[in-house]
Amino acid sequence: MAVTGALLVGFVVQHMFANLQIFLGRGVYNDYAHFMQSLGKLLWVARLGLILIVVLHIWAAVRVSRLNDEARTYRYHKPRNYQVTTPWARYMLFSGVVIFLFIVYHILHFTAGVADPAVFNHWEVMVDGHWMPTPDTFDITKLPAGTEIRHDAYEMFILGLKKPTVGLFYIVANGALAMHLAHACSSMFHTLGLSYGKYRPFVALIGPGIGALLLFGNVLMPLAMLTGMVEVDAVGAVAAASGHH
Repeated sequence: MAVTGALLVGFVVQHMFANLQIFLGRGVYNDYAHFMQSLGKLLWVARLGLILIVVLHIWAAVRVSRLNDEARTYRYHKPRNYQVTTPWARYMLFSGVVIFLFIVYHILHFTAGVADPAVFNHWEVMVDGHWMPTPDTFDITKLPAGTEIRHDAYEMFILGLKKPTVGLFYIVANGALAMHLAHACSSMFHTLGLSYGKYRPFVALIGPGIGALLLFGNVLMPLAMLTGMVEVDAVGAVAAASGHH
């Protein structure tokens, strides 16, 4: 569980910083998304690998939970009086379930494009050496053969998170992720034998630190869309809330 958890933490941190490029503008974000799509089969190998790691992590969590139950012959007769543990440690199962549901929705939303096809189907067309966004009603099937097109991930991202129910769900899910990692990251170091002596107080801060970092970065994005800090006009041109273009 610790090893798969470490791999997943590395991914979510990288994923957050990659998505924060949304604040650098359409060109930067879509160039990154286009590069990832250009990896083709390698990208799908990475995706399937991540799914396998998630499955193994869930299996390990269930296995450890069962071993804990089997190790206690008698149940508690009184409610437990927690004195040392933290709230995020006590609700690991709850936060884990929320994260799992979020992963499923996130894949359907921004990877498969089936949760909200209208938001997913946005494109850019190469015109005179420049990528140009297309209007919502534009039919890319009518373009001349050989025309270069790419997915407008920038517009998809903004319009997807701008919907209140979706944006709020992303915020809640990332709150659960922060709670989960606040305990899991420090616990991971304990499990791997890397928390001892003078290093123990520092290791105890790693989990809450990583959780806070991811909470800030991941929640900043849906908040920016919900509050209008970043918007997209009718034809796809970026418009800041101040009105500058």
